[in-house]
Amino acid sequence: RQFEELAKFYGYDTKKKLISPLSYMSVKNKYLNIYQSVPLSYVQIDGLIDYLLLTNNSDELILLGQDKEDDLISYAKKKLSLQIMNRRCQVFTFDKSQLSDRDLLKSKLKSDKNIMIIPSNDRSFVSRLLPTLGSMEDTVFAIYGLNTWNRFDNLDYYDLVNLNVHLPSIFMNDNSQFYSDFIYNYYIKYFSFPDKYAYSAYQQCLYFLSNEFKGLLDFKIFPNTSFQSNTKFNIFRYDDFEQIIVK
Repeated sequence: RQFEELAKFYGYDTKKKLISPLSYMSVKNKYLNIYQSVPLSYVQIDGLIDYLLLTNNSDELILLGQDKEDDLISYAKKKLSLQIMNRRCQVFTFDKSQLSDRDLLKSKLKSDKNIMIIPSNDRSFVSRLLPTLGSMEDTVFAIYGLNTWNRFDNLDYYDLVNLNVHLPSIFMNDNSQFYSDFIYNYYIKYFSFPDKYAYSAYQQCLYFLSNEFKGLLDFKIFPNTSFQSNTKFNIFRYDDFEQIIVK
């Protein structure tokens, strides 16, 4: 909402660049100079599906979401249908009230292994779903969610690990020399370590202020939008209480 207010004043001034650094929600009006650093949910879905299809050639995929986020479900379904045969993907939608029905949920899943894409930004839906899946201890899961899950502080860490949760993010350590240099120079200057958003802010500043660092991010106009959305991000998974970036 704060960014929308800013855009009302400067959104049509092409001499300025307005950068939305934190929000996954897109601006509503068709402004000319907007850059969104957190990839749109649709862009995240594209990346997750591309990664899944590269790493899972034969396993059946499950697309699971809630009724009120049908736009994300429909987009993911269309993306999958363009690349794989329908028999390799099952689609299930639930209402929040159904998530406590463990038997209903389990009846839709396979008993041995489930690779699931859950395109939801709803904290309540996700925080109800994961514990139910986590209680199915005899079943192996690999779950692919969205960047917003990183902000849900009510998710149980054991569920994130045991369900093999994968999430997109631009706000994390990437273990590169570039990152190590940033940490070193930050500590030398401020005698403390940066918080979780500082590295992303550093990358964004370098991208917009110097042509030398244009490879750090990748902004493109997504269909049916007028602003530039970043399409470059990491996918990480939880493993033994660490966040591991996948290749």
